Amino acid sequence: MPPQRPGSLRAYVGAIIRNLSISRYRASRAQKRFGGAEVLLSELADCVPAPESVQRTVEAGELGQLISDWLAGLDGESRALFIRRYWNGDAVRDLAAELNVRPNALTKRLLRLREALRRFLEKEGVDV
Repeated sequence: MPPQRPGSLRAYVGAIIRNLSISRYRASRAQKRFGGAEVLLSELADCVPAPESVQRTVEAGELGQLISDWLAGLDGESRALFIRRYWNGDAVRDLAAELNVRPNALTKRLLRLREALRRFLEKEGVDV
């Protein structure tokens, strides 16, 4: 109850219910930060190791350099595609529309790029 007695208990309870309903509506419709990042990271999980120890955390800089070297060896279109998908987080559907290809074909191309990255990292001695 408020410090002062409300004039109409019905109006007071109605205002409380309205405010709670609005708060619940906003909370259910709110978008999480980095909402799509989990999907992107799960796609890369097969070819990039997750830091499990302090040593792996220290080696993250070396891993970043290896990935940069791998990207430098790609042709411009593949490099741009990989960066736009896994760094910028662009949707496959949007990328496919820009490149005038089917989303399934683009997904297969991204799979081949991830497999190439995994093979490159394994060749360089990174445990995947």
